[in-house]
Amino acid sequence: MKSSYSVPSSSLTSRRSTSDISNFGYLLRTKVAEIPDSRLAIVTTMRADFLEYCLSYESLTELIQNQAVYMPPLLGAELEEAIAKPANLQGYDLETGLLGAILDDVGKEKDCLPLLQFALTELWERDKQKHRLTLEQYRALGGVTGALNRHAEKVYRYKYGSSVLDVLKY
Repeated sequence: MKSSYSVPSSSLTSRRSTSDISNFGYLLRTKVAEIPDSRLAIVTTMRADFLEYCLSYESLTELIQNQAVYMPPLLGAELEEAIAKPANLQGYDLETGLLGAILDDVGKEKDCLPLLQFALTELWERDKQKHRLTLEQYRALGGVTGALNRHAEKVYRYKYGSSVLDVLKY
């Protein structure tokens, strides 16, 4: 059985020196990826918009060319499962109509998974007692895009105060 460790792509791209990133790619390529019969597997996930940045490093380019597995966007039943299954595994019920409303919102957004993740996290955080996710809660969040908008406004109000935000709206 292989052990796995997930490395988010943001850890490669946020405030790292060129030599750190090059060394990281080199170590993965020479010390991990080429070990025969290794029980260690390192999995990194990356949005497509980070790929170009990583390709500017020879060691990462080689890894990406040889090891990458590309996933198409989730659609239909796969997207439904990505929404419902984690909730069900955590003991949450989804109210009838909620999944359809989420799928309708997601269909309006290109590259929606980060927005969807944020909205679902916000929805789950609001109902830790009943373990029932409702259409009313989802609409109160503002849907997929509204959840992030509300959060951004909250952060902005905290940092700059209400008066600045009110001026910017007009």
